[in-house]
Amino acid sequence: GTNERGLTVSSTMLLDRPRDLSALGRVHPLLVLRILEQASTLDEALAIVTSWPRVGAWSLLVSHAPSDEIAYLEYDGAALAVRRGVDRILTTNHSQLLSAGEEVPEHSLHRLRRAEALLPEGALGDADVRALLRDRFDLARGREVRHPTMNTVCRVDNQASFVRAVS
Repeated sequence: GTNERGLTVSSTMLLDRPRDLSALGRVHPLLVLRILEQASTLDEALAIVTSWPRVGAWSLLVSHAPSDEIAYLEYDGAALAVRRGVDRILTTNHSQLLSAGEEVPEHSLHRLRRAEALLPEGALGDADVRALLRDRFDLARGREVRHPTMNTVCRVDNQASFVRAVS
């Protein structure tokens, strides 16, 4: 989601973390909603995440257009890791900041490797990002597939993807 103050939040479930089905806390979509409703800056967004009674294992990419800054966060219940001061980050459905959990799903590694191959370091144009979001090359099969799979960047279960050009 994006709010009128220039904050954008996207997230993924971290599939390589053990599940504690008895854990108590507030569900992740409510955290995203709270950030978008109340935060105006990255610092305010991070304060909300820090104080939130978290449950589950999720990543959040929070960007702030007015300051041209991003923050990448991962949490697993009370555990929280934050990376700031980077120009870009590529993630899929496994942890990059938290300590090793369970085995990383192969499909998540395939998508990350494909994204890294399609988006080398350097300036990116809108066309580059659009091509990535539509990419249907399946590394496990070694070919482009007709329909999205678990291994393709363009996934059948993606809720939304958008590109916003900022000049």
